Amino acid sequence: MLIKIISGIYGHNVNGSVKPKRASDKPFEVEDTEAARLISLGVAKAVNPVDMEAVQSADNTSGETNDVEEQEADEEETDEESSESADGESRPNYSEETDIQELREIAKAYGVSFSPNIGKTKLIQKLDEFFEADSDSLDLAAGDPIV
Repeated sequence: MLIKIISGIYGHNVNGSVKPKRASDKPFEVEDTEAARLISLGVAKAVNPVDMEAVQSADNTSGETNDVEEQEADEEETDEESSESADGESRPNYSEETDIQELREIAKAYGVSFSPNIGKTKLIQKLDEFFEADSDSLDLAAGDPIV
């Protein structure tokens, strides 16, 4: 089902890589059960595919990128934003050169808590610790029971 995020940030899994989706992003496809869950939570709305075709054709006539270029750009972003570890899990790419706001968005997307006045170095340390600890944890999905 085609949905659009209307509130917050949603971690959309694209080929094993989590890509944050925001209200400012274009609609995207998810499984019907996931779409129903997000809509019931009030964070997404369903998008009619016919409406999307009209938007895309308007974008193409206004000189913006076409679907192939958008898909290639999305793939490049995904490659830049995350990398796979040895065990196949993905994690976002970040470094000392990454903007503090981007680091905060990554932390929020993965549920890493931090204080509002945290420095870049400390936030990077927290993210590193989170992803190192996460690689040792169980692989549970949102619907899995806690044991």
